[in-house]
Amino acid sequence: MKKKALVAYMAMVMVVSTVISGFGQTAQEKKQIRLLDKEIRKEQWTANRLEIKLRVNSADAAYSISLQHRIDSFKLESKRRQVADLQNERNNIFLGYATATEVPQEISKRILKRRQRANILRREELVLCKIENNIGAVDPSGQHSGYKIILDNNYSDPVVFLIIPDNGGNRMAVCVASRQKTTAYLLPGDYTVIFEVDGRAVGCSKRMSVTGETHIYQGEECFAFAYMPRW
Repeated sequence: MKKKALVAYMAMVMVVSTVISGFGQTAQEKKQIRLLDKEIRKEQWTANRLEIKLRVNSADAAYSISLQHRIDSFKLESKRRQVADLQNERNNIFLGYATATEVPQEISKRILKRRQRANILRREELVLCKIENNIGAVDPSGQHSGYKIILDNNYSDPVVFLIIPDNGGNRMAVCVASRQKTTAYLLPGDYTVIFEVDGRAVGCSKRMSVTGETHIYQGEECFAFAYMPRW
């Protein structure tokens, strides 16, 4: 199916390239089209490889719940968005010089938007690199799956930290004694932390994001933390 889609896209590229040649596009616009076509093919190839990897390994139950599976899925989604953005940019260039009556003297809105989007995608790639680089440092003992987080209870009673995933991940409840703190391990993702005492919620819930970025909480390195105040 993917091969058919790629063949159809390449056929469309050839047809469009033939049609637009009659519109008198500039050398710069021709160069932009060629570069975009090259980048689209490269990113589509990478996305296809990731999709094949996920499909082949999906039968492995251990892989399907692993940290690497989440990383590969995040990568694939990011590549798909990047391919879509590049294809949209190519179409916008074509429509721009096919309908334009004058040559713009300043940077166009579409180019500015693409640059802004490229910065977002670049930040996502940097986060992925951090996550991948920290895989080996998640838990040196190998006893836990996920990244270290710190749960700190300054309340006068024991508090249950109820950790609920917002977009996938592992759900857990950790009871922390009064004036104590402990560590837990979570897969990357966004979480909501609810504080409970004797089965009832206390205080305000907290949003917590676990990524490849580290934090320092009271002199201790971690990937996220949740704090229950004294009152």
